[in-house]
Amino acid sequence: MNTVLKTLFTSLLLSVGLLSSQVASAEDAASAQNPAEQNPAELVKEVTEQVLAKLAEDKDRLGTDKNLVNEYVNEFVLPNFDFAYMSQLVLGKYWRKATAEERSQFTDEFRTLLVRTYANSLTNYSDQEVEYLPWRAGSDPDDTKVGVEIIPQAGPSIPIDYALHRIDGKWKVYDVAVDGLSLVTNYRRSFGKKAKDDGIAALIADLKAKNS
Repeated sequence: MNTVLKTLFTSLLLSVGLLSSQVASAEDAASAQNPAEQNPAELVKEVTEQVLAKLAEDKDRLGTDKNLVNEYVNEFVLPNFDFAYMSQLVLGKYWRKATAEERSQFTDEFRTLLVRTYANSLTNYSDQEVEYLPWRAGSDPDDTKVGVEIIPQAGPSIPIDYALHRIDGKWKVYDVAVDGLSLVTNYRRSFGKKAKDDGIAALIADLKAKNS
C-alpha cells in the first residue's frame, strides 16, 4: 500500500479509536429536536467507546491474533460505513458502465480490501491526543461532516473529516478525508486508471488477487 493510503488508514484508525464523549451544544440541540434518531456525532462517540473498550481488554492479543482484529472491524466499524455508495463514488463513470454483477463483485472486493487494510492498521494503535471540533448541522439534513484533529506525540496535528449521509434514519460514513486528502478520491484515481487501461473485469480480478 502506498504512503498516502497508509497515512489515511492509520489516521482513520486513530480518529475512530480516540474520539470521546465530548459533544457540541449543536449536537444536543439536534437530539432534542428528534430524539429517536442518532445524530452523526453520537454515532462516532458510540463506535469509539466500543473500540476503546475492546482495545483495552485485548491489547496484548492484538499483535498476534489476526482473527480478533478482523472481528473488531466487522463488529464495530463496517456496520457504520456505506460501502455500496463508496464503491459507486470510487468507480465514478465506470460504475455506470459496469453490469449489475460487476458492481456487486467490485463492492464485495473493495469492502474486503478496506477490511484487511484497516485491520492491519489496528495492530499499530498507540495513544494520541485529540482536539474535538464542534459539530453543526449543515443545509442538507441528510448529509454532513464530523471533524476532529489528531495531535501526535511529534509533528503537526492531523485534521480528519468524516463525510456521512443518512439512510433510512441511520448515519453512514461514505468518505474520510485526512488533512484534506480523501480516501475515496485516492482510490478513484488508482482504480480509474486500471479500469480505463484494462477494463472493469480486470480491475475486479486484480482486487481478488490482492485479497486472496
